[in-house]
Amino acid sequence: MWRCYFYRFFAFGAEIVYIISIVAFPLFDCVEFHSEYRPLEVSRHTLLTDKMSLHYFELPKLPEVDGDDDEQMLWLTLFKADTEEELIKIKSIGGTVMEQAVEAYRRVSATEKFVMLERMRDDARHNEASAIANAEERGELRGELRERRKNAQTMLAEGIGVDAISRITGLTVDEVLHLK
Repeated sequence: MWRCYFYRFFAFGAEIVYIISIVAFPLFDCVEFHSEYRPLEVSRHTLLTDKMSLHYFELPKLPEVDGDDDEQMLWLTLFKADTEEELIKIKSIGGTVMEQAVEAYRRVSATEKFVMLERMRDDARHNEASAIANAEERGELRGELRERRKNAQTMLAEGIGVDAISRITGLTVDEVLHLK
């Protein structure tokens, strides 16, 4: 279904700039799903302009939509929808406008190009997650090796035998001898 990871919209009009980011992950340490920021001078803490704002909508924090009284919530719920049941619910709550939006999504998502792009996005997300996990694991292993070498050097300084140090730290005898 619809996968939203980071959508950014720019709206320029009447000398006002809005930047709207819709993210599918918690971004800020707060319970509210909507955060608004404005440019502030760092040292004097003065507002640059009231004609520009950055809006962030965090989909995981979005509450359930009960009625059609909040159009913004319906649109955000559409971005968050993962199942056909959710799309049907949005259509039933949102009336004609949301029905048209859901149908437009279905038409676009049925194209071969869209399916290929979604598959490529999923693969990229999976590859990124794997790369991060591997990097973390390599970092942990390097840290453990560094700690074992440091302990071995301390034991050598205390006069403990090379064979004992090798058994305790898991380093080879050659590695321990190289630390001398």
